[in-house]
Amino acid sequence: MSSRKEYIERLTAKLNEWDAEIDALEAKAKEKRAALEAQWQEARADLVEKRNELTTKLDELKSSADSSFEKLKSEFEANVERVRAKFNEVKDKFIK
Repeated sequence: MSSRKEYIERLTAKLNEWDAEIDALEAKAKEKRAALEAQWQEARADLVEKRNELTTKLDELKSSADSSFEKLKSEFEANVERVRAKFNEVKDKFIK
């Protein structure tokens, strides 16, 4: 049977080991947060760009002649679907 002193030393060593593991996990978490933040900023910029493109297309649609309206409407709807898909992709990646 181990002595009280040895027992306390073993427990202290284990706690110190866990402290080191916690520090290592914290460092990994910070790395992942930084990488995730960079990915988010890139995705956000892409979403804003696509949304701005839709605004431009909507302006074209508003000022289009009746003869080109249906064609522009189809193009606009296709662009909306691409933006919607991108939004869903980003939500799946960052929210779920």
